Amino acid sequence: MSAATLGPAPAGGPATPAAGHPEGDACFVAVVGNPNVGKSTLFNAITGLRQRVANYAGVTVEAMEGRATLPSGAAARVVDLPGTYSLVPSAMDEAEVERVLEGGWARGGGPAPGGGDGPPGPGYGQRRAPDVVLAVLDATNLRRNLFLLSEVLDLGRPVVVALNLVDEARRGGLDVPTARLRAALGCPVVETVALRGEGTAALLAAVEAAWRGAGPPGAGAAPRAWCFAD
Repeated sequence: MSAATLGPAPAGGPATPAAGHPEGDACFVAVVGNPNVGKSTLFNAITGLRQRVANYAGVTVEAMEGRATLPSGAAARVVDLPGTYSLVPSAMDEAEVERVLEGGWARGGGPAPGGGDGPPGPGYGQRRAPDVVLAVLDATNLRRNLFLLSEVLDLGRPVVVALNLVDEARRGGLDVPTARLRAALGCPVVETVALRGEGTAALLAAVEAAWRGAGPPGAGAAPRAWCFAD
């Protein structure tokens, strides 16, 4: 990993289920990352076969939506957003990633009762920001991933980092600075090997803790100043 001076991420504040929202008892998780970091593989490992194409009102870019069960038994609604290098959009898919993270996506029809196709379900057209942003990084090329992560942290929402491909990084003799990242970013950093499902239990536990407001001590205590140096 190249040298990078990273200010602590801000605390997102207590995250509680959205009162009055038709899915208020489910944690809304948005999965983001650069292309080719194993983001969709990790999404598949978390959600299994409980997936469908997300249907958002007014949105033409396809994203996958799935369900996961958190350690407490609570449900999580997980959306795998298109891969992007920045939240400053230069293409339609990047613009949609920015919109959902900012809470600007209106949810389309939910699944029909009992599953399958049907008329729009509860919550059609309602807007909701993610409760937790799950940022997936490639441990074999951290330097390339940090710019998007800095933009995600600047949104001020609860963030959990999945440090993926750690097996490949270590096999290639690379340092995997999990503890240093955790301290520098001020948010949970969980090592994962998405292809084998390794780390997913710890990842879901971190997501639930972030959702319920159990942020790391001292998060947000200092202003952020991002500086990436070769």
